[in-house]
Amino acid sequence: MTKNALTFPLYTLNVNPAKSSFFKVSKAIDTHDFDRAIDLATSTIDHIEQSLLFNVLDHRAYSLAINAKFVMATKDIHRMIEIKPTSPIGYRRLGDIYAIQGKQVHAINAFELGLQRASQEDPEYARLLDCKYMAIQQSQKRVDFIAKLPLEVLEIIVKLLSKEIKLTCFTVSNTWCKRVVECSPASWQVLTNEDDYQEEEQLINVIPRIATYIKDLTINTKNQRVRLKCLHTMRKGRFKNIRSLYLTGKKKVNVEKGALV
Repeated sequence: MTKNALTFPLYTLNVNPAKSSFFKVSKAIDTHDFDRAIDLATSTIDHIEQSLLFNVLDHRAYSLAINAKFVMATKDIHRMIEIKPTSPIGYRRLGDIYAIQGKQVHAINAFELGLQRASQEDPEYARLLDCKYMAIQQSQKRVDFIAKLPLEVLEIIVKLLSKEIKLTCFTVSNTWCKRVVECSPASWQVLTNEDDYQEEEQLINVIPRIATYIKDLTINTKNQRVRLKCLHTMRKGRFKNIRSLYLTGKKKVNVEKGALV
């Protein structure tokens, strides 16, 4: 269940004991045996809470989680834990709810709390222990969302990023660099810098990384370091696909492939 899947509670609701007990309560009241009626009613309430209410909450929490209503599902599970604080079931459900949201640390904490409170003799204890180890393993995995997301989804995300963040993305890996440029090619056709030292350093560092993806380039900055970095990168043959180059104050020139090598 911690591997991004929820298991349906595999039990049915047996209302017969509660119905039978409630019938006895009514009979005791009819015979004016109120002490017995109190005892029977108390026993019935305990049964409803420990069995029926607990199970119904479990079913509702499952359904809420399937519909991604995790806050409401978590509330139901906390009620389950209040009803049976020493049962591993509530803690396992809580951990699983966290796990499917990718909150592995919260999941591990929920499983650990259950292991501390539950009896090792409980049949569910071993399963709770397995869930904890699975959550630990999952927490140690790393997913590269930039590499995995469909390009059309990534394009929407990249458009929302600031230039500074995009520049940072370029330094993560070649895959990130390629995908960010593919999602916003127009953003890198014009290189500008307005006396921002931090951005200047970022630009200088990423120019060699993005060079191969640029076809038309405008260097719209008076910053000599940025301009020279571009020209030096061209001389090294990094701008393999460049077709045109425009320098501020200069005329646009066509660039033959390999001419700047």
